[in-house]
Amino acid sequence: MRHPLHVAFVWHMHQPYYLDEGSGEYLLPWVRLHATKDYLHMVEVLEDYPRVHATFNMVPSLVEQLQGYVRGDILDRAWKVSLQERLSPEDKRFVDSLFFSANRDNSIRSYPRYWQLLRVREEARGDLDLLGDSYWRDLMAWFNLAWIDPTWLRRDPALRALVAKGSHFSQQDVATILEKQQELMAVTLTTYRRLQNRGQVELSASPYYHPILPLLIDSNCATEPSPWLQLPTVRTHWKQDALAHLREAVSYHEGVFGRPPAGLWPSEGSVSQETLDLLAEVPEIRWVATDEAILAKSLGLSFERNGWGYLVDPRPLYQPYYARRGDSQVAMVFRDHYLSDRVGFQYQGMSGQAAAEDLMFRFVAIHEMIKDDPQPYLLSVILDGENCWEHYERNGETFLRALYEMLSSSDRVRTVTVSEYLNEFPPRQQIPRVATGSWINGNLETWIGEDTQNRAWEYLARTRESYAEAAEGGKVPLERLEEAWRAMMAAEGSDWFWWYYSHNVSDQDELFDRLFRHNLAGVYRALGESVPDWVGVPIISQLPKLTSRVPTGYIRPPLDGDLSPAPWSSAGYLDPKGSTGTMQQGSALLRRLYFGHDERDLFLRLESHASLKGHVVDLYLSRLEGTDDQCSETGARRGVIVQAKSGIACREITLRPETLSAEMSRWEEQVGWVRADGGVRLAVGETALDLAVQLDALEMGLGSVAGLSLVLFKDGLVVQRLPEEGEAVIEFSVMGDECDRP
Repeated sequence: MRHPLHVAFVWHMHQPYYLDEGSGEYLLPWVRLHATKDYLHMVEVLEDYPRVHATFNMVPSLVEQLQGYVRGDILDRAWKVSLQERLSPEDKRFVDSLFFSANRDNSIRSYPRYWQLLRVREEARGDLDLLGDSYWRDLMAWFNLAWIDPTWLRRDPALRALVAKGSHFSQQDVATILEKQQELMAVTLTTYRRLQNRGQVELSASPYYHPILPLLIDSNCATEPSPWLQLPTVRTHWKQDALAHLREAVSYHEGVFGRPPAGLWPSEGSVSQETLDLLAEVPEIRWVATDEAILAKSLGLSFERNGWGYLVDPRPLYQPYYARRGDSQVAMVFRDHYLSDRVGFQYQGMSGQAAAEDLMFRFVAIHEMIKDDPQPYLLSVILDGENCWEHYERNGETFLRALYEMLSSSDRVRTVTVSEYLNEFPPRQQIPRVATGSWINGNLETWIGEDTQNRAWEYLARTRESYAEAAEGGKVPLERLEEAWRAMMAAEGSDWFWWYYSHNVSDQDELFDRLFRHNLAGVYRALGESVPDWVGVPIISQLPKLTSRVPTGYIRPPLDGDLSPAPWSSAGYLDPKGSTGTMQQGSALLRRLYFGHDERDLFLRLESHASLKGHVVDLYLSRLEGTDDQCSETGARRGVIVQAKSGIACREITLRPETLSAEMSRWEEQVGWVRADGGVRLAVGETALDLAVQLDALEMGLGSVAGLSLVLFKDGLVVQRLPEEGEAVIEFSVMGDECDRP
């Protein structure tokens, strides 16, 4: 064995900038609650295993908010309401909307009184006047208690006594809980700094307010990975803003942790060659991390995995590279998004011990593949370090301790910080030009390109133009310009555009919209100008989010696999299930399924984020008329059960992009699936499949209603379904003739 497999864990810690300058409070409590449940917990567990090293990425605007809590000069609304002796009707609505925001099974159900409160709430059916003072006081106590690391609830005598008390809490009891939370926050940053100073932890940073740097530098860069994208009417060229976010991040980080960050996780792993060139002016940054999709596009490679998720050839991904930054170079490392997503999403459905064993087994199996290679290799696992743990048993402690225990005793796997590895093994290869994109599907569509996102960018551009005019006029005092500049930088953060994206939905969408526009208003107020009326107009309500649409007219698109959206403008579409929180998987392949028809044909287009070569696509179509018929038989293809309705024609169409083949089968009673000839035409592009099927071949026509579902396979295993459950419904209606047949 020449080298162990080096593994770099990078735990990313980030929350939106919740400060409302108008009220002087944080509008949501998530910085405080994740600090008391996750930030300290993560580093304390690691401290018990000194042989395990890790990197923690600390976003400066998160650290700033945490310091505001520790000083006590900025608190959140939930904190203040929790301490009120009497609640107004508005306060009760606020508490009711927020104070059950905890994992139902792993948190609320773990505490009998908290679970009882939830059941009482459900019985009240929204009539808050039915709920007495004891209900509200206990709810405020349990919400704040449940967001404290369970280890601390057992360790601290006062907290342990409150958990044992269970109900009939006093106002002083709630005050005690909040005081304990402030104590935990006070030691969080010092604990990180202590582990950094002893060499077990590396602390990296992100741009100050977490902006998408490539979009600040040039918004047109978004069309490099997504040529079809519709951009805002105003193009951004704000290189100086991007540089300010970087320089202030380095300066602030050094002030808090005693040394500048050597590493950078660009917000959401978003990079471009122009972004790296800008780093020539920030020499403190010696390495940058992003996703494997960026490396694949930069080198013109395809990272193929087998059905169990293992890379066919792990060597290109599991090593650092040099990239050009101006006249110098910077090291880059690339996350294994499959393993990162397993930690972030898949393992939460397993016991902590089983999940840790699975990950360790995978590390050892990967080492077996490269153990005889004379070169050392680095596997980077990079993910959100706070949001996934509420879905794990015991807040992730079982998983983390089991994993760290195995890593501590392994001679085949060695954990390192990113800088430790780079200091010992500098990159061996150079990337000619870094592709533009992020860790989410290798593009920037999460933050630009939809109507709501583009409207937000246009609001931002108008405000920035007003700032530039005021700064050039020389009539605004420097301290007022500085205040306006900070409000502008906060408005440039990625989070607002994240929540404007149709795939990301939360109960707080309107609040995030308000925060974004409050930052814009803060620019005008700091400049001494009146706030324009348009700033007060909500963006989120003007243009509702859509994840599906029905066709609006006949379509007759050319079957060419070209990504031009124009021929499909009247088609319906179905997007994969959206995120309902701050986490999103970066490895989903399918982007959108378009569907439409004319008098003779059904047209389908499947768009993906990467090539589907090596995959198999199964489309299932069934007639939905006569829904009283019960399912009488099932057909099984590659492990997927397809229900066939008695007396109703069903079709399966199997697409193999690599061989440009399309085969249709029909369901027959007592026989099963049999080959059906004719009626299918297929065209394959780089990231699009176009399909036309004759309605006669489907035994359907105008007036029919069909159910459609799609399953994506690789190596016989299911990769993705669309929709995730049930079927999409297609009505073959008589429509207007909006285009001519080619």
